[in-house]
Amino acid sequence: MVDIMNILILGGTAWLSSTIARTATGRGHHVTCAARGTDTPPQGCAFIPLDRNQPDAYATLPNITWDAVVDVTTSRDFAADAITNICTNQWVYVSSASVYADMSDPNRDETTPLVSPEGADTPGNFPAAKVACEQQFPPETTCIIRPGLIGGAGDPTGRSGYYPWRFTHPTGPEVLAPDRRMPVALIDVTDLAAWIVHCMEHQVMGVFNAVGPAHTLNDVYELSPIPVREVPTDALLSAGINQWFGPTSLPLWLADPNLQYAMVFDSTAARNHGLTTRPLAETLQAAAQTFQPGTSGLTDEEERELRAYLTASTSE
Repeated sequence: MVDIMNILILGGTAWLSSTIARTATGRGHHVTCAARGTDTPPQGCAFIPLDRNQPDAYATLPNITWDAVVDVTTSRDFAADAITNICTNQWVYVSSASVYADMSDPNRDETTPLVSPEGADTPGNFPAAKVACEQQFPPETTCIIRPGLIGGAGDPTGRSGYYPWRFTHPTGPEVLAPDRRMPVALIDVTDLAAWIVHCMEHQVMGVFNAVGPAHTLNDVYELSPIPVREVPTDALLSAGINQWFGPTSLPLWLADPNLQYAMVFDSTAARNHGLTTRPLAETLQAAAQTFQPGTSGLTDEEERELRAYLTASTSE
């Protein structure tokens, strides 16, 4: 039986951190979310206004020792200030698998070289920022988690929801999509949150990759009730289709051969410490239920325009 814990989440209102908070309260733990208050924390959580941009930000917190503190920041200064001002038995820092320097190796484990933290304060340099944050936390009392691509219900990027949504909202006789050989690996947000709470309950320390099993886009396309038409990479690029995610894109697709394994990592260490993941199809179907058209992928009109472009190209 696990003891009831007093957990502080620095944030707790965004997608992953709110799922962690909801999972922890569901297991009976006392959860406090400390954030600016621009979004609502999950029901059952205590809330403390905290703006980490302010010099006296942590004065709002009670002077206690927390059983565990979760941080997801990308600011080296925020991480350092939190460590200085908060007393806890365990830090859980949610980093990212994008910290690895080589994206061409599908067997990257926790010993793989990282990018340099140089330039961590430059806006948009996410990998360097995460490495710089990792370096702030005391290794003897910290669990550093490096998630791969996260998907599932509520995915705000739309990456994991677009294809299963498009399969049931077609604009023609087939769905247009990139090379089916593209490697794909997703971890469901619910599975990730559950394992993060498990790590707090069992005082798991160390560094861990957290990602789902390796698949290909072909496994995604097999969910479609209608044919999927693969479009060559050069045709997608010439048509102005964006990669990875966002508007006018085909998600989970990267044209650069050196980035083909960007989503695939070795998560053996995490699985040895209790990580379990659901089938990819379940994650995609859950994501489709909350998918918001326009966040990622092609709009109906954009898919029709791409189909017309391909037809015109082949008739020239």
